[in-house]
Amino acid sequence: MHKTKELVSINNIKMAVFDLDGTLLNSKGDLSEENIQTLIKAKHKGLKIVIASGRIYPMLQSYIKRIGVVDYVISANGASIDKIDEHMRIHEIYIDQSEAEKVVDFCKLNDIECLILKREVSYYPDRSERLEKFLNYNNISQALGYEAMELAHYNEKFDEYHHIEKLLINEKNDVNMQKLMQFIESNTILKYTKSGKLLLDISSQGVSKEEALKKVCEFCDISLDEVIAFGDYDNDIGMMEAAGFSVAPKNASDKALEAADYITMSNDDDGIAYVLNKLIEMGKI
Repeated sequence: MHKTKELVSINNIKMAVFDLDGTLLNSKGDLSEENIQTLIKAKHKGLKIVIASGRIYPMLQSYIKRIGVVDYVISANGASIDKIDEHMRIHEIYIDQSEAEKVVDFCKLNDIECLILKREVSYYPDRSERLEKFLNYNNISQALGYEAMELAHYNEKFDEYHHIEKLLINEKNDVNMQKLMQFIESNTILKYTKSGKLLLDISSQGVSKEEALKKVCEFCDISLDEVIAFGDYDNDIGMMEAAGFSVAPKNASDKALEAADYITMSNDDDGIAYVLNKLIEMGKI
């Protein structure tokens, strides 16, 4: 199912970086056994395994544990990088407190759902439609022996604007979403990226999956040309373009499909495992 390049054209690969939702995870938000076993096989061949997600780190721990061979985790779209074997955060960029407050105040005034995400606690507003998904993340983590992510409600008196990794907007009304994007562009020094049909991630300038990937490559002394990137949505495109070779599952957004060097089977058909197994067979890993 190639698009513009054949897998045979890939140089030898030393690192693979994977988006989670819509890419490595199936449409139920789960890891297939085929994907897990293929990642383990690739790791045993010497491949560095990197997860790059828009989620904050506490939402990723259960997947890291299940995979068992992850080397680095890029979380919050690049705001944070963790080295897994040393249980150490090696990079972080927080949103400026006054800039975060501007966005939160705008969302309050316009009845837009804005979640405030930190590593230690995530805050949700009144009538949050996203809260149920966060509670599901906690259920999965607790079932695998991890502590639940701390969740807290915020109101008009909220003033905990330090150490924010990202602001997450969950908004069905496209007019409201457009108003917010225009406000960010005109009144803040922040950046935003679409991470889902109804989702907008707001971060500091300089935060992106591709910039974080470059840092991980520096830590590992690996060239970007020796990296293969897998992604399915608009917030993955920079990372896909930075890597030597990029793959999107066929369920990806139009922009991600256009950016990919190769289109594989969907996330429900273990498209990622298919590509890795082919590369192993060809001796590229």
